[in-house]
Amino acid sequence: MPLPRHILRQQHSTWCEQHFLSADDVHLTSSTKTLRHWDSLRHVELVVAIEEAFNVSFSAAEVFGLTSVQGFCEMLARKNVDLHAL
Repeated sequence: MPLPRHILRQQHSTWCEQHFLSADDVHLTSSTKTLRHWDSLRHVELVVAIEEAFNVSFSAAEVFGLTSVQGFCEMLARKNVDLHAL
């Protein structure tokens, strides 16, 4: 299932800048297991980019648990980021 366009508007450049895939290839179910470029270094870079893009911060435990696009979206929602307003 492709990411909804309202989410992609903000996250598109973040995901693509981290050398994953085109926006059409990144889905809610994409994860560290399905995207070969999503290694530990890219994970840290992605976390920092998302923290900056959405003005949030993640604890070490949260970072460790963020292993999918869906997980990032859910965590952003728990941090009161309104993904539908993007």
